Amino acid sequence: MPDARDLVPTHVQETSSSLAWRSPREALRLIFAGRTLPAAAQIAGIVGLLLVVINQGGAYTSGNVDATTAGRTALNFAVPFFVASCGMLAPQRVPRDR
Repeated sequence: MPDARDLVPTHVQETSSSLAWRSPREALRLIFAGRTLPAAAQIAGIVGLLLVVINQGGAYTSGNVDATTAGRTALNFAVPFFVASCGMLAPQRVPRDR
C-alpha cells in the first residue's frame, strides 16, 4: 500500500515542508519573509477591496476621506492578508517535542 506522501506531487511536498513551523515566532518569520505572499496577497486584494467598498465606500464617494478612513482602509487589506497566511501555515505546524 502506498504511503500518503507518495500520492502528493513532489512540488507540493517541497512547498509544504518549506512552510513548516513550531512556534508562533517562526510562523510570523515565515509571513514577514514573504513565504505566504503570493497567495495571501491575492486573497487580501480581493477581500480587502470588497471590504473597502462595503465599509468605506460612502466616505470615498462623498470625498470625506481622512486619516481614520485611510487607516481603516489599510486594515481592510492587512487583516485578510494575515488570516490567509495563518490559514496556509496552520496545517504545516510541526508539533513541539515534549
